[in-house]
Amino acid sequence: HIQLAQLPQALENIKKCLEIHPSFDKGWLFYASLHEKEGKLQEAINGYTTFLELTGKNTEIEKHLYALTLRRKQIE
Repeated sequence: HIQLAQLPQALENIKKCLEIHPSFDKGWLFYASLHEKEGKLQEAINGYTTFLELTGKNTEIEKHLYALTLRRKQIE
């Protein structure tokens, strides 16, 4: 769906995957990325946070999460 630029369908599919397997860490990363592309920053933040909770320390994702949080606060 991503290659076909069908973000809503891709998001629907990843949500189903996460319902079935909530500890699918890469799924949470994909979920967060899709929400970020749609401009849904809080959902993206939640997804990245869950990814970090499942995988532990990841400096690159932590920096991205921090920048995303700042961006959301600027918008508010």
